[in-house]
Amino acid sequence: MSQNPLINETTLPADLKNTGLKCGCGSRHIVYLITLADPAFPPGPYCYQCLLNHCKATRRNRYNTIVPEYKIPMPMEWNLLARIKVDLGLETPSMIPQF
Repeated sequence: MSQNPLINETTLPADLKNTGLKCGCGSRHIVYLITLADPAFPPGPYCYQCLLNHCKATRRNRYNTIVPEYKIPMPMEWNLLARIKVDLGLETPSMIPQF
């Protein structure tokens, strides 16, 4: 985790690009920062691809349905949440007004 005192749970993703943080894969394009420990999502900065891969790793089948369930960290900006839902197959672009 970063030692920067200006980065906490209220830091906006748009501000993360200017802090010099790097994702675990080495990418500097940070879209999400996790500050609280969770077994599925270790604390730290995430680029979009790593965040999507961590969400895919939490896949489980819901009882008596064909739609899988994913764990998505919250709170999250609406645009990022909508894009993740589309990429996970939970929604289609036609279901989201901006797409």
